[in-house]
Amino acid sequence: MNALTLRKQPAGCVRRRARYPSPPLAESAPAPAAGPVTPLQAIDALRRIRSRLGEDDHDAAWFTACLARYERFAEHGETFDRSFGLAAPGKDSWWRAETRERRDDAMRRLHALGLTAPQISAAIIARRRRRIAQPSLSEQDRLLDAIGASDAPTSEKQIRRIIMNLHDNFGT
Repeated sequence: MNALTLRKQPAGCVRRRARYPSPPLAESAPAPAAGPVTPLQAIDALRRIRSRLGEDDHDAAWFTACLARYERFAEHGETFDRSFGLAAPGKDSWWRAETRERRDDAMRRLHALGLTAPQISAAIIARRRRRIAQPSLSEQDRLLDAIGASDAPTSEKQIRRIIMNLHDNFGT
């Protein structure tokens, strides 16, 4: 199966959508000037990093255990993301959970500025209709720009749950 899937549109037309979209160019990390260029060089670099970590450090013990798991089970299909707890079957990936948390935090901050769930919902819908982010003149506009992703909820009930922090950050 390739990286494209077909998704039916409401009007009956079909569009292609990338299953694993690339990050926006502005947010992409620059390529390292020097460093691993092959898988063997990459795993050797990770092993060198592991050997330099202190033994009494909790994070070092975690990294060592995760890398050992990856080394042991990679040939059987274990992924780096799963070994390090960055992805779990049936759960959202860390980057989706992080994006959702930023979005939800923006909604809670809008609520703290005095907007109700229905007002936040209406503002999200209005912002989507404009499709073009306008210069943010106020804190409210800046927060609405942060929320403006196409997957942001517009249901007042869902927004109330977010405002009250009654959700699970990892998509369960």
